Amino acid sequence: MNKKVLFITPGANSAGGNVFMLRFLRWFQANTDIPFSVLCGNGGDLLDEFKEFGDFYRFDRRSAQDNFPLRVFKKLEKKSGIRSWRLKKILNREEFGLIVSNTVVNHETLPLVEDNRAPLLSYCHELESVIHLTGIDRFQRTLKRTDHFIAVSNAVKTELIEKHGVSENDITKVYGFLPVDQFKPQSLSIKNAFRNELGIPEGAFLVGASGSLNWRKAPDVFISLAAKVRQMAPNSPIFFVWIGGAFEGDHSLYCARYDLKKMGLTEQVIFLEHKKEPAKYYAALDVFAMVSREDPFPLVCLESAGFSVPIICFENAGGMPEFVGDECGFVVPYMDIGAFAERIVELFEYPGVKNELGAKAAEKVRKNHDIEKEAPKVLNIIRESLM
Repeated sequence: MNKKVLFITPGANSAGGNVFMLRFLRWFQANTDIPFSVLCGNGGDLLDEFKEFGDFYRFDRRSAQDNFPLRVFKKLEKKSGIRSWRLKKILNREEFGLIVSNTVVNHETLPLVEDNRAPLLSYCHELESVIHLTGIDRFQRTLKRTDHFIAVSNAVKTELIEKHGVSENDITKVYGFLPVDQFKPQSLSIKNAFRNELGIPEGAFLVGASGSLNWRKAPDVFISLAAKVRQMAPNSPIFFVWIGGAFEGDHSLYCARYDLKKMGLTEQVIFLEHKKEPAKYYAALDVFAMVSREDPFPLVCLESAGFSVPIICFENAGGMPEFVGDECGFVVPYMDIGAFAERIVELFEYPGVKNELGAKAAEKVRKNHDIEKEAPKVLNIIRESLM
């Protein structure tokens, strides 16, 4: 009989790492007979989908739908440690043969299984800024507990080796992957329908980005980039849209829109609130602007590339240059907004170049990043690691 695997993911919100794990678990359930449980750090818009796997546990039970007394009770429950004690007791009854920690920043939930002797496989989606933000001391404890790492890019693997002393033998690189059949080039009529929803005129050139509205994802750089493009091509119908990243009413969304108003960009740049299913907006883009200061190997770029959208990104900013290379878009010097803007204007002026790069990006995603081809690599690591 196969021993059970415990998968731990930070939460059930539709951030890249959680979406990746949800897709992998669906594939895992459909393609293996290995039993498993799922532990989420907190809730989110994907919570019901994670619950479908059956043996499901959640660390932070607070919900936006809770009334005030219930929110206070759940906060006290967590702060007192009662919640942790109860959940730890439940998990210790299970005989897990392997623990798979999706990300290396599951600092609240990993202690719940600290008494379990099963090997720990850490799926590393993080680079230095996130590791330091969440606590280098806590990461060091994860480092000591981990038996093997999966790194989502060479950039991640290199940092684990050079900055944290992890042996190369203890790391396997597996690039990010997705169900490619869900991300196919769309017809012009469908793209225009999505653009109409955004108020973008037909025939306009649409530049997109996505992600949480924080320093690492760099929405401020996106706004500066839009201003630079307008300066370079003042009469060109080039529009910008940031897809998701904050809920309506969130202060970070207010801040982004505040800058747009002050800079006179409200007609050219749109910041959308969080979207549970953002893919249709990626399909409507002409180019994806990966403006992150740091990003390990963002799924949003693979999703956009699947729709034949070329990508522009910064060098030395994570793993995306490994995908883009010189055939799927452009890699420009780190934080060189002028060079970035020049490439956007170039793709606007030469649609044949844009289409060629987009076609090669879609081809590369289908060839190298299909879940049906890449997920078995992770399954092999899991089988080898099971006690």
